[in-house]
Amino acid sequence: MADQTPPPSGSPPPPYPGATPASPGPYGPTPQNGLGTAALVMGILQFFCLGPIGSILAIVFGAIGRKKAKDGLATNGGVATAGFWLGIAGFALSVIGGIIITVGIVLGVNAASDALDPVNNQRTGLADGSYVMDPSSWLHINDRCSFGGTPTNVSTGEVASSSVTVVGAGSAQCGIDNPSSVTFDVIGGVADITEVR
Repeated sequence: MADQTPPPSGSPPPPYPGATPASPGPYGPTPQNGLGTAALVMGILQFFCLGPIGSILAIVFGAIGRKKAKDGLATNGGVATAGFWLGIAGFALSVIGGIIITVGIVLGVNAASDALDPVNNQRTGLADGSYVMDPSSWLHINDRCSFGGTPTNVSTGEVASSSVTVVGAGSAQCGIDNPSSVTFDVIGGVADITEVR
């Protein structure tokens, strides 16, 4: 006959006949893989919608994720490393793109300033007289304008040998954007716009 002695106080009850023993739980804590995964996600999204913010987040999350993997707290060190280097690459591309855009803006502003310089009206090299040209280029900023093209002498019909730039100011001299003709007089070697249409 089975022993009917009750188990000591505080001990677990004996298993029921035919019951399987409980399987042991996982060994060690759950891996902290969240930051490594987040680094990879940020590293990918930076190229589509997040830009430099995604780059910075990928670098930060990737660095922390790599440290956790090194310390044995995470198991996705490769994922964290991939996100980290994607962040570095994206940030480098953002810096290069920013430099290119800045240089382009500076060059554009300088070109516009040169084209709108009134000194251009003294550099046409044309003899005194009236001229008309069909502008091949034009620039209109605020109340200043610039037109470039090859002028024709109204009196003689002689076409200039090279393109010139004439600068004007105000609605009378600037008229409309992209005009079909610009008429100007050269007096004392200085061009002065008389009509834009």
